[in-house]
Amino acid sequence: MQMNQCRPQHAARAIRWMMALGLLAATPSYGADATKISSSPPQAAKPDKSAIKASSAAVQAAIEALEKELLAHTSDAKTPLRAKCNYFTQNPPGAPIVPEVIVEAISITYSSDSSNDSYIKWQLLSGAPPTFEPDMAHLASIAYLNSGKPLPRPGLSTAHKKELDLLLRNVKSAEDAKALTEKLGELIPPWQKQNGPVLAYRDELYSRLPQNGEALVARLEDDAQRVEAGYESEKEMKATTDAIEKWIDTNPAASHLQILADQMTGWMNRGKPKVAKSSPLGKGVTDSSMTPKYVQMGVGNMPPSFPPTYYENVEFVTEPAGVGGGYGNIRVFTNFSPWKWVAVSARQIDRQMITDLAVTLEEYAKTARAAEMSQK
Repeated sequence: MQMNQCRPQHAARAIRWMMALGLLAATPSYGADATKISSSPPQAAKPDKSAIKASSAAVQAAIEALEKELLAHTSDAKTPLRAKCNYFTQNPPGAPIVPEVIVEAISITYSSDSSNDSYIKWQLLSGAPPTFEPDMAHLASIAYLNSGKPLPRPGLSTAHKKELDLLLRNVKSAEDAKALTEKLGELIPPWQKQNGPVLAYRDELYSRLPQNGEALVARLEDDAQRVEAGYESEKEMKATTDAIEKWIDTNPAASHLQILADQMTGWMNRGKPKVAKSSPLGKGVTDSSMTPKYVQMGVGNMPPSFPPTYYENVEFVTEPAGVGGGYGNIRVFTNFSPWKWVAVSARQIDRQMITDLAVTLEEYAKTARAAEMSQK
């Protein structure tokens, strides 16, 4: 699977939110009001040209070496890749690398293969500071949002489900069902291996970002993309919501609180179809960014496409095709044959927790907005 060269739709929306947080300088296309939301991060003293030149040379040498590592692994799978973010630890440069050079390096695409691209960037982070300073953190957060997406789990995409449905036609016995289930299961380890560098790079970059609104916007988008790829996200999403709750205690600006509230609402409604105001499915709902009090179900009250379902195993089912199980464990039986694929969805954090946090952020935003107005 090739890495998208264009920014995904949801990442683009998150980047617009991050622009409001001060990630990007205001431009004429966004209007002068963008500067009123938040000022740009403070600028640190610029390193001298000699330091930048030395750092650029060290990073370029690292990129070339890492590309050779990938090529060697591609030629012979027994040639291992690095299991830790340690390139510069094992190959120390002559002088500390300037953070600006690292941020610029991870903002470039090195391969259309998201795994290879992420591997290089993951290793380059071994030359970055433990925590990026504010003037670089906002650019690093944008690089985070633009990182290659993880590949979807086998049995998740529509195309792969169609292939598996064709194979299901040949199932006539329990032995056939077991063999087909095992055939699908054999695809899981390669999928996990392929996505290993993608997730490792994202986790490493997030760990080096200050825990501010910009980093949390990027992490929320990352969490959502993992769910879309079929990963269990309950633990990761709980960690993100805990970080958001701690961030609220730092008294952020009202606009920042509102942006996170909007994104939490966007998470809750991700993948749901747009519904007109007149629709009985969602009074007052006009798009996928509705307020938390209007929780909309999918068409015909079927579960929404987020989180997606993936084929897990073949079972002999005598009851009518339908849907069973609870949230986070949806079981969908396909076709009219007694031998059916059972589809499940990866567990994620409880939807009510997301809703409650969105409401909390809204309330804090109102309070902060009132306080800001009283000081004018």
